[in-house]
Order: sequence, then C-alpha cells, then structure tokens
Amino acid sequence: MRLAHFITIVCAAVLTCSCHRSGTWNDDPKNWQRAFRERMPTNIGVVHSVYWRSAHWTYEAAYYFQVTGAVRSALLSDTNLVRLETINTNMDFFGEKPEWFAPKPLGAYEVWGYTNEPPSKFRLLIDKTNETAFFTDYQL
Repeated sequence: MRLAHFITIVCAAVLTCSCHRSGTWNDDPKNWQRAFRERMPTNIGVVHSVYWRSAHWTYEAAYYFQVTGAVRSALLSDTNLVRLETINTNMDFFGEKPEWFAPKPLGAYEVWGYTNEPPSKFRLLIDKTNETAFFTDYQL
C-alpha cells in the first residue's frame, strides 16, 4: 500500500469518528440543545439533566431530564404521545438511571410514550402530586 493511500484512509477514519463531540454532560445548560437541537422553551425549567453521546459515527445518544414548569403544554403537545398504563409500561433505561430520576414508585407518575413504530424508548413521567416531570430516551 502506498503511503499516500494509507494517509488518506487514516484521515478519513479520524474525520468519520471525530465529527462531533462525545462524552457525558451532567447538569450542563447546553444539554437541552444537545438532546433536541433546539432552544429550551421559556416555560420549562431544567432541574437536572444528563446527556451522553458516543464517539461512533452514527447517532448514539441517551438523555435524562427532570423539569418543572408548563410540562403539559410544552411536552404533551405532541399528538403521538399517549398515556400508558403503569402496570404494563416497559421502563427500559440506558445504563443505570440517575438517583434523582423518578425516585418514587412508578405508580406515583403518569407515564407517557410514543405510539409510532418502531417502538420508542422515550418515556415521560409526570409526578401526580406536583407536576414535576422526568423524561428519558436513548438510541443505539
């Protein structure tokens, strides 16, 4: 293999794997932008957040958020979200969930998920007593 060809292959591999930042960010103000690629709504306040992104060239990421504010109007405006029965709800977390994420028993929350296929890992949990919301999703 000629040296120029080898250098081209190495440069392509480096560019492919490093075209985005990867890592884990805890309670970083930029986590909303990282997760949703949009500004945070002004009527939502983030209490805690974790965002993780792999260095893989495809999109592999996970997030956990605890939010307060106008949760119902801001988050439930998506018509594909439906309330799920907590008894049959699959709570498939990416890794170990943070301690602050939905610390009460599942029955203390309204649980929401997407109806569209393929089945989504997204879950929104709204505390029945104080409207604090927790949501998580991941894609590998």
